[in-house]
Amino acid sequence: MRKFMWVTDAERDMIKILRASDHVTLNISRDGGQWNMRLEYHDSGSSGFGSGPTFDRAWDAILDPRLRDFVRDIRNRRRGSG
Repeated sequence: MRKFMWVTDAERDMIKILRASDHVTLNISRDGGQWNMRLEYHDSGSSGFGSGPTFDRAWDAILDPRLRDFVRDIRNRRRGSG
C-alpha cells in the first residue's frame, strides 16, 4: 500500500529541478531551526544561497533572477507535461 506525503510547492520545485537537469548542484543543511540552501545551475553559471526558518522561506530566498527563470521553466513543465 502506498502512502502519500503532502509536499509544498517549494519541495515540488526542488524535485523537478533535480529530475530535469543534469547540471545542477543542491546543498541543503539544517542547523537547529534554520534551513540553509545553495543551488548552482551549471548551464547558466548562476547560483544562489538562501536561509530561513522553514524550507519554503529558504527556497524562496535562494532564487536570483537567472535561477528564477530556470525555476519558472520547471514549473511550466509541471503544468504542461507533468
